[in-house]
Amino acid sequence: MKTDQAINFYKNAESRGIRPGLERIRDLMDRLGNPQDRTPYIHVAGTNGKGSVALMTAQILSQAGYRTGLFRSPAVTTFEDQIQVDGKPISSRDLSRETEKIQSAADQMEDPPTSFEALTALALLHFAEQACDLAVIEVGMGGLEDSTNIIPPPQLALITRLGLDHLGVLGNNLAEIAGQKAGIIKKGTGAALAYPSEEEGLAAVAERARSVQVPFRVADPGRVALQKMNLDGQVFDWKSTENEQTVSLEDLTLPLLGRHQLTNTALVLTGIETLRTMGYDIPDEAIRRGLSMARLACRMEVLSKDPLFLLDGGHNPQGVASLVDLLRDLSLSKVHFLMGMLKDKDVDHVIDLVLPLGASFTCITPNHPSRALSGEDLARKIQKKGGPAQAFSTMEEGLDRALATGHPVVAFGSFYTAGPLRKLFFKK
Repeated sequence: MKTDQAINFYKNAESRGIRPGLERIRDLMDRLGNPQDRTPYIHVAGTNGKGSVALMTAQILSQAGYRTGLFRSPAVTTFEDQIQVDGKPISSRDLSRETEKIQSAADQMEDPPTSFEALTALALLHFAEQACDLAVIEVGMGGLEDSTNIIPPPQLALITRLGLDHLGVLGNNLAEIAGQKAGIIKKGTGAALAYPSEEEGLAAVAERARSVQVPFRVADPGRVALQKMNLDGQVFDWKSTENEQTVSLEDLTLPLLGRHQLTNTALVLTGIETLRTMGYDIPDEAIRRGLSMARLACRMEVLSKDPLFLLDGGHNPQGVASLVDLLRDLSLSKVHFLMGMLKDKDVDHVIDLVLPLGASFTCITPNHPSRALSGEDLARKIQKKGGPAQAFSTMEEGLDRALATGHPVVAFGSFYTAGPLRKLFFKK
């Protein structure tokens, strides 16, 4: 099997849609010999920040000398980048070889796996065959019925910032949604840690942890002290309390932008402290190096400083509010927004958040066959709210127009927009 054939296997399965439940992934993994049982895990669920928390955790563990797997989605730069070991994407050879096994097993199933289920199987099989000491797994959607929840009870269950996303699918309020995400906390989990979110959501997570007798705590963002922030990243101190002594890690550097990333870091470092109490040897220097290497494509990523071009996959009100906070921290009061969103998101709320900072808007259509909101419909929504907006039929035309405005450009709205724009930008 060639690499493009392997990738097409997962793309072709997208027609099966999103179907919560563990029946198919359980059947598939059984046919593969249950390789997921051979690796210890850190499982990451939540509404915003999963990718950042997973990446920082994996980087620190790799720097501590542990062979560390990382599974994240969706694909932003390359397909292979979703599955990594010690920062290196799955090789073409392993992708082809392991996909052959998965396709052979899937072909025998009465109810074939969805695309994400097959991709989950690929990640879990790869980490087992690579003999990973730990693997950091990012949930696709929800938690309880997400295919990644096929893994055994993890060493850590990390719950990132909670918010109202996938309403009607995961639940009708924050408590119901949080309960679904907290489903990754299973009996036997080493510990559960959470980002400080709204009380309604945290109460649901705490109840889940209590019901399965798993220790639970909320990370304290007050232990992070920001020293400085600019387009290159952030420098901060971390106050660590271990062995009844207060120890400070000073002048830690983080390339990821946005104050919310400091709270994400508090969750990550609280998790690292917890792993230390479990016997994992994670030196301070591994923390320092791991954080300094944490870079994420399409997450408040600076593609150019002069002129400024900032790219973000933010697509829900919480994520976009963090983006707006960053723009204000950087004293950017009037920017040109290059937007493309999915129609199942809270588009009106997002527009309200960015409208005060928008000198003008360019609207494009994301690369999603069924969920994309057309650029024309997005432009009309912005115009109705008093914003100067123009739609373009292709991403390339929209990018050209945005670059020609003379304003700092902020592109956001969906990873299905951000990924293609990133590729186009670097071709200019």
